[in-house]
Amino acid sequence: MALADNGEYEVIELIGEDGEGVAFHHLLTFEYNAKHYLALQQVEDEEDMVTIMRIDEEPDGGEVYEVIEDEKELDAAFNEFVAIMEQEEEEE
Repeated sequence: MALADNGEYEVIELIGEDGEGVAFHHLLTFEYNAKHYLALQQVEDEEDMVTIMRIDEEPDGGEVYEVIEDEKELDAAFNEFVAIMEQEEEEE
């Protein structure tokens, strides 16, 4: 899990297409089917919804977080996130 030194989730800010920043709690970075994903939760979200994004590599080696448009990929990545979280709960 992506906890900061103070025991709280790290907060990252993503810039939307409208140019506005949105703060997210970084819940988890994980690998599934040879791709890397990011599980986020909007800081101001009262519904506790989780957003899954794919981490793609840019030609210069930097990372870009992509919205997953393919529903099958999104469902599979979300199910992997849930399985990881359940496994971590069992280990505690």
